[in-house]
Amino acid sequence: MDNRKRVFVCSPFGGTEHNTILAMRLCRRAVSAGLTPFAPHLLYPQWLDDADPDDREAGMACGLAWLRACDIVWALDVPPTAGMKVKLALAHELGKLISKIPLSDLP
Repeated sequence: MDNRKRVFVCSPFGGTEHNTILAMRLCRRAVSAGLTPFAPHLLYPQWLDDADPDDREAGMACGLAWLRACDIVWALDVPPTAGMKVKLALAHELGKLISKIPLSDLP
């Protein structure tokens, strides 16, 4: 049985190609480190419209539910967006280990 730790990926999104690639690289690094990454901002926008307030709220709620189930939070070490701040505040409140990952550490 695989005992990989679950890592919640927290990075900017905003629907830009650059941010999508950064999130994917962060996930790749997690897998290379023997972790199981989850990046809700790469998943939920596939069927929810981040520009629609109701869809954004639903996507954030789903992502926060997954954050509660994770073992570790990896935050890209960049100025946090509003969405990142919400996730990091909850992670801190829950006592989750938060690791800041520098851009230079991404594959």
